[in-house]
Amino acid sequence: MKTYLLSLMSVVLLFSCSKKTDSKTEIKNEPSPVNLQTKKEPLKTNIFLFATVGEDRLDETRNLAILTNYLNTHISDKSISFEPYVVEDVDTLKAELKSGKIHFYLDSPFTIYKVSNEIPLSVIARRWKKGVAEYHSLIFSLKDSGINSLEDLKGKKVGFENEFSTSSHLLPKSYILQQGLTIIHANRVNVKTTADVIGSVFTGDDENTVLWVQRKLISAGAMNNLAYDKLISDKSNFQIIAKTKDVPRHLIAVTDQVDKKIIKEMQKILFSMENSPEGKDVLLKFEKTKRFDLLKNEVEVRAKILAQLKILEK
Repeated sequence: MKTYLLSLMSVVLLFSCSKKTDSKTEIKNEPSPVNLQTKKEPLKTNIFLFATVGEDRLDETRNLAILTNYLNTHISDKSISFEPYVVEDVDTLKAELKSGKIHFYLDSPFTIYKVSNEIPLSVIARRWKKGVAEYHSLIFSLKDSGINSLEDLKGKKVGFENEFSTSSHLLPKSYILQQGLTIIHANRVNVKTTADVIGSVFTGDDENTVLWVQRKLISAGAMNNLAYDKLISDKSNFQIIAKTKDVPRHLIAVTDQVDKKIIKEMQKILFSMENSPEGKDVLLKFEKTKRFDLLKNEVEVRAKILAQLKILEK
């Protein structure tokens, strides 16, 4: 009996020691805490939203990311990140600029200066979009339409692209108003226009503007000179009845919340892109941009466009 009890106690003691050993081994095998951040890039503590306005937000975001990715690669402070951000309309843009959510804004000059009337913005760069620094608007008609001047448009209709387009609405419309003529917007092409005013309609895009002129749904159309040359290959049936002055093709503006050191380095990166194979490749992919540079006569440009915007508001 004693022998049996001793054997039983030995088994219990052995089992107990085995559990303790396993427990110690289990503790030793637990991974010790590791600072994983040391193996990663620095956290992005300064995220700047680089915004524009566009109907196709996915496509516009992908396009804008071409530029922001390049900026992120070349900015010296790796805690800074430029992120593409696209809003559907100008009202949303203004609200998010006011709230401080958006920091950089890329757009055509009329829209940028219109927004700058409400939110403090500084223009820091000009973009040579599709290879040009400046462009102008043309108002055109069919040669056999009897519309040979802006005066001839009284009682007729002119087609603009959309409400916020610089070259296909705001610029040509302000030019027409500067000539002492009156424009009344019509919701549809079949709405009658009185004999003393010019009616206007939105076509949706420049291609439609050309098509509507050809089909005589409208008597004249307006768009920039680049679009006119591209969309109308055979100009034998068309004539230009008015031409505006040149304005910058595209601008980058910044809010007053961004540190000047960041702005200066960003300008340096943008302005030097055309000097490297990598930069040239990115510019080409970014809607065939030729370069970024400084708008030297920015004060004068701003004053002229703001004056035109006042005419539009009357």
